[in-house]
Amino acid sequence: MKSSIKTKLKIGHLPNFQGLHILKIPAKTVTLLGGRTNLRVMIRLNKEIEFHAGFMPLGKGESYIMLSKARMKPLGLQYGDTVDVEIKKDQSKYGLPMPEELQTVLDLDTEASTRFENLSAGKKRTIIHYVGNVKNTDKRIERALFLMENLKILPEGKELIQKILGLKKSY
Repeated sequence: MKSSIKTKLKIGHLPNFQGLHILKIPAKTVTLLGGRTNLRVMIRLNKEIEFHAGFMPLGKGESYIMLSKARMKPLGLQYGDTVDVEIKKDQSKYGLPMPEELQTVLDLDTEASTRFENLSAGKKRTIIHYVGNVKNTDKRIERALFLMENLKILPEGKELIQKILGLKKSY
């Protein structure tokens, strides 16, 4: 089983989602990386931009990863372009880089740390992304503290991500 591949893929769209750019991952490539269509991976485009991503299943063993315009712009990429893609399994603990501010809150608050570690992998990634997606350090600290306080007041086993994020409705 290979844990890394290099290939050329074309940037495309999903049917009914014309504004969403994707890289379609052929079934053969999914198989080479372990056969899971929901795998966390590291992607490198044209040997320049590297980022964490997750395979999303398409059916028939195929997957895709989403490409934001922000990732495409520095390389001058557009719909239909062919790109060099390196894909390897993501070996990181959470599938995303942990913001220093969130890690500090978890280090200082054992209850928050325990509750955080008991969450599903997807909920952890949502929290990490929500904190790390802000450029301002003070805002990242504020978000980390806010989320961990929300997490601690929720009943164990009932940690809805909408409630952790402080959203009004639970869909």
